[in-house]
Amino acid sequence: MRKKTILSLLAILLFAIACKNTKEPADRILKNGNIYTVDEKNPNAEAIAIKNGKIIFVGSNNEVEKYVGDNTQIEDLEGNFVLPGFIDTHAHYAFGASGAVGISLDPHGTPEQWIAQIKKFADEHSDYSSIFGLGIMPLKFGKNGPTKELLDKIIPNRPAMILDEGGHTCWVNSKAYELAGITKDTPDPIPGVHMYKRKANGEPSGWNLEAMTIFPMISQLNLLPSELIQKSAEKMLPFASSAGVTTYYDAGMMQMEDLVYPALQRLEKEGKLPLKIVGSYIVQAPMLVPNAIEKLKELQKKYQSELIYPNTIKIHNDGTLESETAALFEDYSDTPNNKGGMVLEGDILKNFVADIASNDFHVHIHAIGDKTISEALDAIEYAKNKAPNSKSRYTIAHAIVIQDKDVPRFGQLNVIAQTTPVWIGDEATISPALGEERSKKRYLIKSIEDGGAKVTFGSDFPVGGEFGMFPLYNIQVGMTRQGLDEGAVPLPPITEKMPLESMIKGYTINAAYQLGMEDKIGSLEKGKYADIVILNKDLFKIKPNEIHKVEVKETIMNGNTTYKAE
Repeated sequence: MRKKTILSLLAILLFAIACKNTKEPADRILKNGNIYTVDEKNPNAEAIAIKNGKIIFVGSNNEVEKYVGDNTQIEDLEGNFVLPGFIDTHAHYAFGASGAVGISLDPHGTPEQWIAQIKKFADEHSDYSSIFGLGIMPLKFGKNGPTKELLDKIIPNRPAMILDEGGHTCWVNSKAYELAGITKDTPDPIPGVHMYKRKANGEPSGWNLEAMTIFPMISQLNLLPSELIQKSAEKMLPFASSAGVTTYYDAGMMQMEDLVYPALQRLEKEGKLPLKIVGSYIVQAPMLVPNAIEKLKELQKKYQSELIYPNTIKIHNDGTLESETAALFEDYSDTPNNKGGMVLEGDILKNFVADIASNDFHVHIHAIGDKTISEALDAIEYAKNKAPNSKSRYTIAHAIVIQDKDVPRFGQLNVIAQTTPVWIGDEATISPALGEERSKKRYLIKSIEDGGAKVTFGSDFPVGGEFGMFPLYNIQVGMTRQGLDEGAVPLPPITEKMPLESMIKGYTINAAYQLGMEDKIGSLEKGKYADIVILNKDLFKIKPNEIHKVEVKETIMNGNTTYKAE
């Protein structure tokens, strides 16, 4: 009997060893966590096992022991809250990082403060051949914006360009115009949309409106060489990791793809790229349409890698409400006879979107005004009929002012609505540009989601500065519709406040869907990349107005730690 007992125990031991050995040892295990997986089939877990950068197990602390090997690194999460890595669905990190080596101004400052800061920067960098910066709010200079003469007084002999906080207009000096060959006889690139603000005699005033008056000039004057972009991105991208971001969609390299992509590629080869990047080719003028798809194919062939995915055409189709260049059906309330304008309209837009869909690239349309949004929806509907089997994902970016009749069309057409929630907290209750009634039609994201569409969120960095880079800040403002300042008032309609689950999905699985990567990232599931963010508090157990105080303890991308709090 005793012999049988010993043999039975031995058999059990051998069986246990055999069972343990049937599991492939993990490179890394995270255990004792409060894990919110964003996987509907398995929403909560305690532990994750990682092998070769991908998740091989999500479940309980007991079960994960089967994946422990001699060389497995085990991390105790100590009960901290865990989410899939955040995905920023609209940003310009690589280009925007240029502000890190130029002058970065506070949009909430005054013209007098900006002039003093620019002069100080220029004096301290007398060896710079040009001065570049960003952050002004042009209308603080008056309805006609800033003038070249103001900038000439402090920078007379070097070209200077200061972008506004949204990157849609810029302030330049006379030397910049001179070296770029821009005179009163230079035609506007897209009359009524992309244009030089002019004096009575037709001479450019120093305020350039929209992309085609800005970015060709940057290239012509060599304000941002590739080496500078790489140095800036190397400095900036780890900051995104500290915010919990593991992937971002680059929503346009401002016609400098041939400078930015090589810079990112070099960073990847040097092991200095802490994020996955879904890249795009940006169309900011009708003249770029004929070659856009072939250009994206070239970029994909040359730069596609484990971390870089060029797969989207970005159509920059209107301007902003601040510069009153976004396209509206009715005049701006404070500017009679001005409805803004679009880059591509009618059949041109429809046929272009259909061509993109026929090539299975994703479509991302910048549309802020109600007319631009309506025409974007029309173009997407046309493309879906022309290319019904396309694998393309269709996104309308920003989607700020929306007609009631267009809200349900997002869900009906399976169009993703993308926006930046922190902007909601910066808006005046009644916008002077829109008037009282249209002001109530801003950021209708809850209604869009209720209509069956996916909603996603991003920073649009460098617009709004570093503040908007933090997904946790955006999550809070999306839930409250108010800024973080004491006494801030929610932006009407308050029925558009989003629930926490929706905000998290907008930064994870819905965001992954937008990028065509929901099979790779966006939730913590077996087979997906181990992109993870660890927070010091459970977002479901605190008040919404406390979310911005939550700290990122660690960020993991492809199984490797890219940020860890001190």
